[in-house]
Amino acid sequence: MKVHSACLAAICLLGTLPVVTAQQEATPPAGNYSADRPVDFLHMKLEYRFTAKEIAERVAEGRVTFTLTPIANPVRSLRLDAVDMRILDTEVNGETVTFSYDDKSLEIPFAAPVEPGRNVEVTVHFRVERPDRGLHFILPNANDPQKQTIVYTMGEGMDARHWLPAHDWPNERWTSDLLITVPKGFSAVSVGKLVGSTPAGDEVTWHWKSDQPTDPHMLGFAVGRYVKLEDTWRGRPVLAFVPAGKEAAGRYTFRRVNQILDFYSSLTGVDYPYDSFAHAAVTDHHHRGMEHAGFSMIDPAMFSTGPNDDGLEPLEPGWPGYTIETNLVAHMLAHSWFGGIASYRNASQGWLNEGFGTYLHMAWAGHADNEAVFLSLMRGAAQSLSFSDSSETGRPMVWRQFNQPMEVFQYDGGKIYWKGAWIVHMLRSQLGDKIFWGAVKNYLNDHRWGSVETADLRRALEKESGRDLERFFDQWVYGKGIPRLKAAYRWDPVKKSATLTLQQTQRIAADSPAFHLPIELYFRVAGKDEWRNVQLDRATQDYSFAFDAAPEAFAIDANGKLLSTLAVETPRAMLEWLATSGPTPLAQIRAAEALGNQPAGSSIAALSNLLLSPKALWPVRQVAATALGRLQMPEAAQALLDAEKSGIADPRVLSAVLGALSTYPFSVPAHQALLRYATANPVDKLQAMAARQLGRMKASPELQKASLTLLVNTAKSSPRPMVRVAAIQSLEQADAISAYDTLSDLATKPGDPNIRSRAITALGALGRDEKLRERTFIALSGWLDDPDYAVRPSAARALGRLGDPRAVGQLTTAASSPRTVLEKEALEGALRSLRTAPDPRALPAGLVDRLASMEKENVQLKERLADVTKRLGALESKKETPAK
Repeated sequence: MKVHSACLAAICLLGTLPVVTAQQEATPPAGNYSADRPVDFLHMKLEYRFTAKEIAERVAEGRVTFTLTPIANPVRSLRLDAVDMRILDTEVNGETVTFSYDDKSLEIPFAAPVEPGRNVEVTVHFRVERPDRGLHFILPNANDPQKQTIVYTMGEGMDARHWLPAHDWPNERWTSDLLITVPKGFSAVSVGKLVGSTPAGDEVTWHWKSDQPTDPHMLGFAVGRYVKLEDTWRGRPVLAFVPAGKEAAGRYTFRRVNQILDFYSSLTGVDYPYDSFAHAAVTDHHHRGMEHAGFSMIDPAMFSTGPNDDGLEPLEPGWPGYTIETNLVAHMLAHSWFGGIASYRNASQGWLNEGFGTYLHMAWAGHADNEAVFLSLMRGAAQSLSFSDSSETGRPMVWRQFNQPMEVFQYDGGKIYWKGAWIVHMLRSQLGDKIFWGAVKNYLNDHRWGSVETADLRRALEKESGRDLERFFDQWVYGKGIPRLKAAYRWDPVKKSATLTLQQTQRIAADSPAFHLPIELYFRVAGKDEWRNVQLDRATQDYSFAFDAAPEAFAIDANGKLLSTLAVETPRAMLEWLATSGPTPLAQIRAAEALGNQPAGSSIAALSNLLLSPKALWPVRQVAATALGRLQMPEAAQALLDAEKSGIADPRVLSAVLGALSTYPFSVPAHQALLRYATANPVDKLQAMAARQLGRMKASPELQKASLTLLVNTAKSSPRPMVRVAAIQSLEQADAISAYDTLSDLATKPGDPNIRSRAITALGALGRDEKLRERTFIALSGWLDDPDYAVRPSAARALGRLGDPRAVGQLTTAASSPRTVLEKEALEGALRSLRTAPDPRALPAGLVDRLASMEKENVQLKERLADVTKRLGALESKKETPAK
């Protein structure tokens, strides 16, 4: 599935970590396994009919016919997953038959056992009424009477059973014909290739046909009032269904679909597998987007209109190159291979889809821009994993102990995306491109239109490479945590030897042994680059290298081939050289970041030179700006101000400069610069970055007053959605109680649910003021049942932020009533935050490892101190012993 929006804030992206309670630890759920397949589903004909009246009432009727055959033994009945439906009638080979149904599963008996090799047709006529999940209706409402009417489905997380009686498990596939009848003026988009649309009176039937077998999680459709945009890729239709008025934005947002298809086809060695591809705009999609077989859904709020506008892309990513194109369009397209051609056989194997999907979209970002973008995204993923994946509290990549299938996409901070991508990258790095992609090609072709598990990928890689990868998969897939490396360097001028000590500081025990790691080392000696490869397979290891002269610099894993944290004791002179002249962009980035922790004039000069260098890649220059902010020195602030005035052409670099200037909140020139950019700028992201940071600036009462006035006006009326959102966030950051009424008006005013949601979220923080608490509590409680369901999750989260224990009752009542998936998640999260006392076991996993590392270092220091004390004592004894 697409990268969760909940995961977007930490990577540059990832969101809040799941909270583990003592009760959850004490009573883990049973393992999750796929259901048996007594029959092979060959084909599905699904007919759905939506009238205008039924759409308004959130109901629909469907009729599905499966052609199937027993696999091994005669079968006497067919069981289908079907949740909370009205089953109207069932047929077997055209004859009406009785059935039994318990609101979860439907059983249809056969008159006589059906033997293997014999086909049978089973038809179910059903009705779906106001479903909680699976089939979603987006409708105009009192707060947004102009909202686009949309109906869309969700299959991921085994939600297909809520709108389709089927074997709703990922271990089965079938070809399909979908015939969706809608009112005139509406279109229906679905899997496969569009056969045609047939009008009949006031209705139109859209027929989509897929000759490629599809499992339930990749099935789906979307219904809405659309304009169809048309293109082709290698003779195959490439379509986009967008709302009227969004044609230009749709063309821009999807402008590089063909290039992405080319890139993935070339990289994997396997062509795009479907007969066509389509995008469907789905307003208020609860995941912002979702992949399906041959088409993807995407919320039009995320559309981009040009290079200066990324729709509602959040500002959180540290690398603005990580755009909607990468995170949504490219990621979902990658699932045509990993999810389409071959997909996990059980949700516990989800990393096979999401790891490859995430890796491919990062690879596309690097291909479309530059190498540093890819390395930076991988580094961001590693940084997020350092907080969420611990050898003590983390869980393996293949993990079954979840209550709901969707949990597999969320546990350990979205591990299956980020660690999955790193596993793919490390395998590629260790095996080499030719062997790795050759094995991936075989993996896809050998399992085409089938379900897979981790062992299938390992076998393909071992067959192609001749390598035994058991240890690799044991430590990275079935193990937990990541290596946390500490390195110390020293040069012996007498022996002309460089010694590097590498230490694994994470918890090492029987259940989490030391990692076995291939590590690439770089040395700069006498103006030449020297590369060495070593193996680290224990807690601490020393490596010595003979050189004719002292190295001018050294770097560890400069090409970013290893998932780990890395703390290196590097002389500042070396860091300054690496920052400006390092062998790779990653080496430059790491050195620049390290210089941000070494306050010195020479550090400022090196970082300033790097920031202003037109030869340096923009992600490297961004880190230089951020490091100058972290130095917190007047000279560093001046370097940033000089850079801002220098006419930096790349807005991504300039955005980082503005962010770094905000770390000097009492600097008048910095405050003035942010105020100027927040007032007006042709680039949305620059204006939004300045507006978002403006709330923290406190250079003078006059500037604060001017900033508050600007933010209030911007939040009220800016025509740029991203800038309005930034202003709202900034008002919250400024703790601007005087802006409370403005935010309250924005939260109440009918209109854009994205603006309302942001304002509601901000009120949850500002409402903690005692004078505003009661008013806020009443308003937030009311918004739990807002006519626009898209804002209800924000009301729940805001109540959690408010911290008022009285909200437990309202949240509990709401959680026990029919709600959307997104509402349920928000309600449960708010309840956890109000009920759960701080628990040391719920600390971020990376912090646990760091504490363990500090404890280990403390023990070692004590041992060294004891040794030194003992030796000093021995020396004193010698002094006191009379000579004989």
